[in-house]
Amino acid sequence: MDLNQVDLDFNVGYFYADALQEAKTNQEQRTSGVESDRTLQGASKVEVHKIYKAPYSAHKKYIGKGYKILNKNSGNNLSYLKDWEFNNVEMLQSPNENFMALCSNAHAFGKSQTEAFQNKFQNLVEFLTAQYGAPEVKKDAFLQEGTLYNWQLNDRLIALTYESDVLNSGHKSQPIAEFNYYMVHNAYLNIVRDDIIEGPWVML
Repeated sequence: MDLNQVDLDFNVGYFYADALQEAKTNQEQRTSGVESDRTLQGASKVEVHKIYKAPYSAHKKYIGKGYKILNKNSGNNLSYLKDWEFNNVEMLQSPNENFMALCSNAHAFGKSQTEAFQNKFQNLVEFLTAQYGAPEVKKDAFLQEGTLYNWQLNDRLIALTYESDVLNSGHKSQPIAEFNYYMVHNAYLNIVRDDIIEGPWVML
């Protein structure tokens, strides 16, 4: 799936249907003691959950459904954007089954990976800038080394977050980096930004 070609009428449930059915079949086979070839190769991990405004309140309100798929076989990616390939796609669906938002992310570990990762990310920023104009750029509210790039369009928000840090493990330190790509339907932008308090959406 080309993330740059996703329409706002995208059918979220249909996209995840096959993976959900496969996960259900694999679970049934494991329960019955039978392993399929696809299970042994590493099937996709699929999660579906309801999302609430004020989820820990007595007055919580159902605002949508979250879908997440992670392909554990790194050689089989689920989506791409320019020269990036992703093994994960997370989406939000409204109570009346409309597309709300999507997110895919990538990670890098170690000096050589993070240096290449940063250069590749800057190429993506330039690619999107050529399409949509200069983004609004601001520092992430949660992490000092995080940056948020926003392209607010007439019908949607396109956004990137980039975060870098140093991971200390024993006597060794190594740089790490992560970025998220977002597309949010403008009709649901306030809900995604203001009412969802978990997952990658809090970075918006």
